[in-house]
Amino acid sequence: MKNKKIVITGGSEGLGKLLAQKLTAQGAEVIILSKNKNKLVGTAKEIGCDYIVCDIRDWQNCQDACNQIKEKYGDIDILINNAGIWTDDGLEFKNPLLAKDAIETNLLGAIYMTNCFLPRFRELNRGTIFFTNSVSGRFPIVDPQARTYSASKWGLRGYSESLKEYLKDTKIKIIQLYPCGFDTNLFETSGWDKSTAHNQPWMTSAENIANAAVFALSAPIDINISSVVIEKSGASF
Repeated sequence: MKNKKIVITGGSEGLGKLLAQKLTAQGAEVIILSKNKNKLVGTAKEIGCDYIVCDIRDWQNCQDACNQIKEKYGDIDILINNAGIWTDDGLEFKNPLLAKDAIETNLLGAIYMTNCFLPRFRELNRGTIFFTNSVSGRFPIVDPQARTYSASKWGLRGYSESLKEYLKDTKIKIIQLYPCGFDTNLFETSGWDKSTAHNQPWMTSAENIANAAVFALSAPIDINISSVVIEKSGASF
């Protein structure tokens, strides 16, 4: 990872923050993106990385962020599409717009960011595009109460698999991470009460997920660990 230039969406907290910490510690130049400026500034200062405020649901925002990165850093090596939100049927009943937010953040945002950097990756015939998915995007109805969330993650899987097939004759890596539930502020910030949003038996630590992601990203240049599925033994959602 030393001297690699890495962009991480959703980098101000949770898994994105952990990845930024670990990759920066390994000598990478990391740029974190988030729509929340206050969290972003604090995280960047804490880690010692760069940041850009960007709402990935907005195509123009994505283009502007990409242009800023190109002007300051030139070509990047790794794009980590990590930003995501949680929603379930109960939350959507209270606020139907959460369904729109889930699709735009979990799926469309990743497509937008990929489209910003992919043309240059193609010109260089190198680079890595990483997608933080979910077991909900790989196995049928992991949580039947999270149908929209699952739809967004299955859509992300379809896009990633199609992209991988499109790039199969290139040296561009496509990595998909399918983690089980893990303990961050994801559920609490989505609207769950604090008592049920953390330390559930089906959760693992965010540290475990981050370590698996870094392992895949650190594979030799001629090896692609294209799918990483993480399940917690003896536990179901």
